[in-house]
Amino acid sequence: AKSLSVIAALLLTLWGGAKALSRWLLVGSPRGAHQVLRHGSDPLDALSARFHDLVTRLHYPVVIFIDDLDRCKETYVVELLEGIQTLFKAVPVTYVVAADRDWICQSYALQYEGFCPAVGKPGRPLGHLFLEKTFQLSVPVPALSDDIRRNYLEQLLRPSDANGRGDLDQARREAHKRFQSLTSRKEIETELRQSSGSALEQQATAEAAVLRLAEPELEEQTEHMLQPFAPLLEPNPRSMKRLLNAYGMARAGEILRHAVATPTNGARPITPEELALWTILDLRWPLLGDYLAGEPEAVDKIVKGTEPPPADEADWLKTLWVNEEVKDVL
Repeated sequence: AKSLSVIAALLLTLWGGAKALSRWLLVGSPRGAHQVLRHGSDPLDALSARFHDLVTRLHYPVVIFIDDLDRCKETYVVELLEGIQTLFKAVPVTYVVAADRDWICQSYALQYEGFCPAVGKPGRPLGHLFLEKTFQLSVPVPALSDDIRRNYLEQLLRPSDANGRGDLDQARREAHKRFQSLTSRKEIETELRQSSGSALEQQATAEAAVLRLAEPELEEQTEHMLQPFAPLLEPNPRSMKRLLNAYGMARAGEILRHAVATPTNGARPITPEELALWTILDLRWPLLGDYLAGEPEAVDKIVKGTEPPPADEADWLKTLWVNEEVKDVL
């Protein structure tokens, strides 16, 4: 009897260990994850711990891309983003969500419809406030210019050439060496203005400039350049960091966009000061930024105050039309 009790205890121990191990290993499959969710005493904590362990053991930066979120119902959109914020917040992963901004904002507005009348600001309603809190950075995808469309079509029609990739790699190496020797933002801007060559070389030059400007010592110079604009920001510590991040992405997009512009299409490089001001406007009043992008002549009307807002426009625009902080930025 004593021997049987020892054997039974050993079997129970082995069975418990095997069950725990199987649950741990089976998380990698949909069926295993489903079993954990069904039978686990605290399944979400177990999944979060397992995910954290997998990521930290990789010893590489991890990025998860989420596409087509603007094809989903508002309930799913909000639950997915809130789940990432809560369940996997402590896991060192970067999430890149490719989706229409308005779709995500409207999803939050529909889910929290009861709060919309009480929460929100003119030009930045409830959905945009959630967007600001959920994402550290929101980057618009610019429209394709005539130059980009023409170049892209030529690439599609051109026979594949293995040497084309090699030429681009060589141009990138040369541009990288050239920009690594530059130590200030003004030097990089001067080099960009003076650069010439083929479309491939222009692309490599723009890429090298963007990468160089993103390095820490030059980011400090950018932050110093943005300091005079602090009075135009909201009075909270987070606003300056948001401006720095948003300006960096906007600057990168502007450099890459101008690399494919031709002198005949009327495009010109935007100045750092102009870009900073537009970034502030878009951060504080995103709906106003969208409106002015389509109605640029309204800027003078708002600043001079000589004309009232259009009668058929929304109430938030009529409020911002006479707002002194808006006029200061414009």
